[in-house]
Amino acid sequence: MKSFFAAKPRIASLILALIGFVLTYVNYRTVLNEHNFYPMLMLFGPVCVLVGIAGAIDPRVLNQTAIQTNRTRAIARIVLVVLVVAGMGIGWATAHFWYHIW
Repeated sequence: MKSFFAAKPRIASLILALIGFVLTYVNYRTVLNEHNFYPMLMLFGPVCVLVGIAGAIDPRVLNQTAIQTNRTRAIARIVLVVLVVAGMGIGWATAHFWYHIW
């Protein structure tokens, strides 16, 4: 029996993006109120947002086992790696230029 999220990959991707937005907002409020930050939230909040949005646009990005050909599976893996690196870059740039932390 398939789970709900396996049957509805776009809904699962949007939930992942929502989790990323919540992580980013929690870290933003923590920096403003407590003058403390959580590096994992700062780095992986944007990653969750980008991967969630990409998964909502094309669910094959997150479900690589459903892809039949090796060429498209490799492209999906490359896209996923690029999204993770871009998200971590956004998190680092936010910490460095906006919060002046690193």
